[in-house]
Amino acid sequence: MAASLRFRTLFAGTAIAALALTGCAGGGGGDDSSGGEESAAPEAPTDYTTEQVESTLAASTVDGEELSNVTPAADAVGEDMSQEGISMMEGILEEAEIDPAECQDPLLGQLTGGMLEDVMEDSVMGTTADGVSITAYPMDSKEAADDHVNGLRDAYKDCGDVTMTLMGEEMGIKTTTEEVDVEGAGAAISQDAEVEAQGQTSTTSTAMMSVGNVVISISDPSAGMGGEESAEPTDYTSMLEEIAPTFVEGPAEPSEGASDEASAEASDSES
Repeated sequence: MAASLRFRTLFAGTAIAALALTGCAGGGGGDDSSGGEESAAPEAPTDYTTEQVESTLAASTVDGEELSNVTPAADAVGEDMSQEGISMMEGILEEAEIDPAECQDPLLGQLTGGMLEDVMEDSVMGTTADGVSITAYPMDSKEAADDHVNGLRDAYKDCGDVTMTLMGEEMGIKTTTEEVDVEGAGAAISQDAEVEAQGQTSTTSTAMMSVGNVVISISDPSAGMGGEESAEPTDYTSMLEEIAPTFVEGPAEPSEGASDEASAEASDSES
């Protein structure tokens, strides 16, 4: 029972809230359904480096306030801790049964942190004044970033209602994915996830967009941990809308919010 409860808490409070924002999805990502008719809007750079992502995220604002603690994800989480967490999640989920079976790859690919492991070295994290986590990382191209977001969208078209059985416990996972319109973004989605286990329900929301060759995700790490829920859900879409212009106009010069590594990289590029 203790192991089961530990897993339920980990699953509902961390796996969906934190790993969904990295958005590992099965499949190669669909076509951008927004079409190609819109024009004249400024386009974001498509060659962001990790250091430029960090300095630009540090210059971004949410509710008019710059993010705090903007730093490489490996430094924020701790490289050893992140690897241990990934290994633990992989080991736990090896015994899981997923129904429908075809949802196993997108769901387990997300929850095992496979994508988290892949992008950890290039990821940057920051925090809003309300404790919401913003994660950003560059990809090889704009097309890769767009496909990454659209791939997560497509993976859940037929996997919005999934049952996971693990350690003799059955958990229902309902995920609602919605495309949202964010100016300057190549693709953008919001997700609401509800996990029901042992007679208790945990809910969390995430949002993700691609801007140029950068993927930016939003999640509240405290969501789904059994705490008191706010009267009004956090509007993650409005956060995406506020952050996107900084990346369209970027890359930003290093600021006090960026780490020394980002500042040094910027200095090298200017010399």
